[in-house]
Amino acid sequence: MRVDCPTDSDPSLALKVDKVGQQTTFSGSSFHNIGPRSKKPLGQSERWIESSVMVTLNFEHMAHRKGVATNLKRGEAFSYLALLNATRVVIFGTPMAAKAIAETLVAMPRVKELLLMEEMEPIQNKPKNPANAIEISNATFAWDKESSSSSESSIVSLQQQQQQGEGKDNQQQQCLFDMNLVVKKGSLVGICGSIGSGKSSLISALLGRMVKMNGTVALKGSIGYVSQQACIFNATVKENILFGDDYDEERYAKAIDACSLQDDLDILAQGDETEIGERGINLSGGQKQRVSMARALYSDADVYLLDDPLSAVDTHVGQHIFRHCIKDMLQGNGKSVVFVTHQLQYLTDCDYVLLMRDGRIAEEGKHNELMTKDGEYANLIRTFHMDESEDNNDTLLDTSSNHESKTSLDGASRRSLTPSMDENELRPDFLSSLSDISMVEELKHEGW
Repeated sequence: MRVDCPTDSDPSLALKVDKVGQQTTFSGSSFHNIGPRSKKPLGQSERWIESSVMVTLNFEHMAHRKGVATNLKRGEAFSYLALLNATRVVIFGTPMAAKAIAETLVAMPRVKELLLMEEMEPIQNKPKNPANAIEISNATFAWDKESSSSSESSIVSLQQQQQQGEGKDNQQQQCLFDMNLVVKKGSLVGICGSIGSGKSSLISALLGRMVKMNGTVALKGSIGYVSQQACIFNATVKENILFGDDYDEERYAKAIDACSLQDDLDILAQGDETEIGERGINLSGGQKQRVSMARALYSDADVYLLDDPLSAVDTHVGQHIFRHCIKDMLQGNGKSVVFVTHQLQYLTDCDYVLLMRDGRIAEEGKHNELMTKDGEYANLIRTFHMDESEDNNDTLLDTSSNHESKTSLDGASRRSLTPSMDENELRPDFLSSLSDISMVEELKHEGW
């Protein structure tokens, strides 16, 4: 590394520069410190920091020795300008370096935690009956608790607990008990229940995210999964739907139409080529959920696990998605669907219904059978319809009251139009000036 400076006027500065030059050399793209303390090549950040420090120190030393008010010679002025240019480059790079360091400090713990997590293994067992897509028999599932004794915050696996032979019950929290479920190929199974009853846990168990304490689980075919919180990454709408698969125009168009996304794409500036911000910041909750649903539909999987996908969309949009996507595109093409929902009006169209309570299957069967039993499911459906009818009545009352108030205001405004004029003089001109036919008919009926 070479720094041009007026060393003839300051011998001490020349000696310092020569000493630093003897300790540092620049070779190719590596900056090697060959001093007695270290022989290790410096990284890019270290090279940048050392060069910036050297330039800054040399500039400050020269400025201090010469003084601000001293008349500079030609050679000294060029040396100062060279140092100023080098300092400007260093200053411009400082914000980017600070940003990179902050992002690294945030990202590294997350990457470390991800790498230390235990690998999830998909379900390998196949159903005994080839007509079934999912078979669960006498199974109990539990979540792993984080190990508090490890500073790495890693997840304690079931195999390690079995090898240690201790702390098995303390390390795992059971939440699904005595699960027995059979999902036939091409069937639609609806799952309902109160919050915390185990609906989403059952979906996680089928995905292999929970520890199976006992029993057997069998699943055949690929899985398409739609979670409650839509997974959106920073890319275009089209890339979010394709998710790495090859583009098929017909299949893509069907997915867009079935998930009611065409109107949203027409609104976007660049259609499906519009880039979605980080975590879908420029999309609404319903739009993100429909994009996630279209991605699952486009994947053309064998088994679909839908964890309340219609909760974030409007009622008419939800009916469109349920009818055209779930019923026609999925079940109509022989796909097996496990559908978790809090919107009970869709359960009447399901082939089989499960009612979850406290991590167990409280009731199961077809909708009509469960209504005939007059159990908890029947009470839940009746309560839902009663609440729905009350909401409809409240809406009708609000509409009628608004109409009455509007009618009274219209009548008052019509009466105020003729403060002192004769009816015969006002009637022809006034009626001919009206553009609203309904208002003309009302005025004629009143005797105008």
